[in-house]
Formats: sequence, structure tokens, C-alpha cells
Amino acid sequence: MDIINESLITSEGFLNPIAVKELESAIRNMPKTYSRFNNDPEWNIKRWVFVKDITSYIAKWAVSLSPHSYPERLDEVIKYLHACLIRQADKQEMMNISLCEISKLLYNILYEQGIEAFDNWNKSENPGSDIKFLSRDSDKGNSDDDFIDLDALLHNVTISLRDDFRRLDAFNRKFKDEYGS
Repeated sequence: MDIINESLITSEGFLNPIAVKELESAIRNMPKTYSRFNNDPEWNIKRWVFVKDITSYIAKWAVSLSPHSYPERLDEVIKYLHACLIRQADKQEMMNISLCEISKLLYNILYEQGIEAFDNWNKSENPGSDIKFLSRDSDKGNSDDDFIDLDALLHNVTISLRDDFRRLDAFNRKFKDEYGS
């Protein structure tokens, strides 16, 4: 993994361009979710998941991360993903699959696979605009300068599914404690 050696802010209080380049490189070279969590047992337990659970989280996070009300061609991406996932599902549209496998599957189906509708979400509508670091106090700026971080989107989908599994496990433990097996 890349190391950031330079201070992000110069002694004059400005953004350090060398540190920004290091940060961009570190982000670009960060391993995908399925690689980072490959040795985590929680991420390797096979669970039953509905295809619709996966596609609904793709839609949720695409809308949440979009600089607009929703990303263009969202329906095309969901239909394409559904068609790909359904091939690996049973008759009830369920798959017995781990979080790492889901993450890898999503990358293999959508990420840098030439799916234009999906890839375009990662492009600014103003191609000449610079990447900006914003805080909650920053001026929002022009939404056409923004884009969806596709790595973040796919990571958020698996995190959401993981959180669902944790809530289900907690419910099942509580139920078992109160009512027995």
C-alpha cells in the first residue's frame, strides 16, 4: 500500500500539491474490498442473499452518492446487474455467497468492464474540472463538477449487506436467549 510522506497542508496553510499526488496514488492503488477483507472470517461466511438485496443497495448508494437527484441510466445498470446475478441464483433468486464473493462479483460485473452507463457515473459532466476536497462547511459548488466514486459505491453495498447480517445475527441471538432454539 502506498505511504503518504508529505504534509497535506503547507506551512503557509495551502494544499500541498505533492501530498495531493501521493494521496491520489494511494487511493488509486488501494486494494479492492474483496482483497482487503479476504482474511476476515466475517467476510468469508456464506449467507443466503436475495439478488434484489444486492441490486437495491446498488440503487440506494448510487442515488446517495450522486451529485444529482439520481445518476443517469440507473435503470439500465440495475437491469444489467440483475440479469448477470440471476444466472448465479436459485429459483427464488437467492445466492449462498460470502461478502468477499459478492464484492468480487460486483467488481467483475460492473467495475471497469466497459459498462458505459455505470462507468459514466465516475465522470464529471465538466471534464476540465479539478478534483476538490470538500468539508461540510464548503460551498457545494457546481454539481456537474462532481462524480460518483465507484469503488466507494461497491464498498458501501457490501458494508450495507454486512450490517444487515449483523442485525439479523443479533436478532437471532436475542430470540434464542428469550425463547430457546
